[in-house]
Amino acid sequence: MKPVALRLPKGNLKNKMIGSMGLVFDNEQKEEQMLMQISIKKFPKDFGDTVTFEIKTNLPDGEKIEVYIYDSDSNFSNGPNAENDTNLYKANYTLGKIRIVSIAFTKAMQELAFKDVEGDSAECYIKIKNAKITDAFSEVFNVDKGANTTNLEKLATNPLSNYTPDWMKLKKDAEKTPKRIFTDEEINALTATVIGESGSGRLKLEQQMAIAWVYYNRLSSNLSKTLDESLGKGFSYAYKNAKTKKPAPDVMVVMVAFGDKTYANENSGVGSLTIQQLVNLKNESTTWYQTYIEKGKLLKIEMIKQFATPWKNLFPGYTNQGYWGDLCASVILRSDITPQKNRKGKLEDKILPEHVMWVLPVLYFYFQKEKKVPTDYDNTFVKELRTEGEENILKATTFIFKLPEIMQFFRENPSLMPETYKEIPFYDYFTGKMIFLKN
Repeated sequence: MKPVALRLPKGNLKNKMIGSMGLVFDNEQKEEQMLMQISIKKFPKDFGDTVTFEIKTNLPDGEKIEVYIYDSDSNFSNGPNAENDTNLYKANYTLGKIRIVSIAFTKAMQELAFKDVEGDSAECYIKIKNAKITDAFSEVFNVDKGANTTNLEKLATNPLSNYTPDWMKLKKDAEKTPKRIFTDEEINALTATVIGESGSGRLKLEQQMAIAWVYYNRLSSNLSKTLDESLGKGFSYAYKNAKTKKPAPDVMVVMVAFGDKTYANENSGVGSLTIQQLVNLKNESTTWYQTYIEKGKLLKIEMIKQFATPWKNLFPGYTNQGYWGDLCASVILRSDITPQKNRKGKLEDKILPEHVMWVLPVLYFYFQKEKKVPTDYDNTFVKELRTEGEENILKATTFIFKLPEIMQFFRENPSLMPETYKEIPFYDYFTGKMIFLKN
């Protein structure tokens, strides 16, 4: 099959000449035509591998493009038919000086490709769209069905593996991360706090590290501040409850297990046992606390390893974090299972000033999910960290976000600034969907 790799502008090519790089110039108008070519550098072996390609174009840096991957259901030799072919992937990119992109083939893409057909491989192609060019297409390539997604899952959690224009921006921002040296006591307390903020360690290790980097960013933004000054004062209730002035019980368990005896004699909430007794007690009724400790040990090793090279920070600029209840339930709804009930206020109530830092991130997250804002690196300000599993099961869900950028967005778009709670979607932690509540 003959691939369609480059399309010239429609119309008579008389009085036109082909310049270097295959670009077309009009002799009469002397106007450069915007063109694009997709050159595949590495073909994927299966749905567990990646495709790497170079974008050759005379479009300028900063130009927005849409990148698609399709499973060819049509006869590609007669030209691609994206309207009928199965869309496996779509993402927005910003062109930079380095125009090499790597995209991972995921299990979800595999399921789409083989949803209604039998076979051992899929015929795929890449499409790039921009308002200034005719759509560009790559050659067709085969992707074996495969079964191993281990390497893929690792890749998907590491944006530094994708050499995209957005990756270059992330890398540049990461290199600005200051170096901060932590004492053993600080690392122990920080590790325990992240375990508490990650659904008592239910999030995956790489998700826990996302929270850890948020705290690192806060601490490194002002190197003179202590852990207590950065994470206390209501920023992390796991680190220190505003009322009790003490960490959450699961945080205290990890701290004591690491040798910090500050809270060793505090009541654990499990009968009359102290925190130290709970750490020492190993039976079936307290196995979940031992799980906190074991996960804390793994996280501590990873934190020490990654914090040693802050210029590899995967989450530069993220300085705020909150679980789903911070962003939704705590603002006014305060009901863990049925948000329509047990309200302390009404949806028509004016948003209280102390709730602004929570309602704006959740509204911006809704804009992201609905693609009402661009989804590239420059405009992604909220990341969802969520455990997987069946619906109707309580998920551990937290969010990290860039609050200053979100506040700036609403300052620049005052018409989108909410005034009442009914304008804020509620995050359904069972399904991960956003819903607008009614009275």
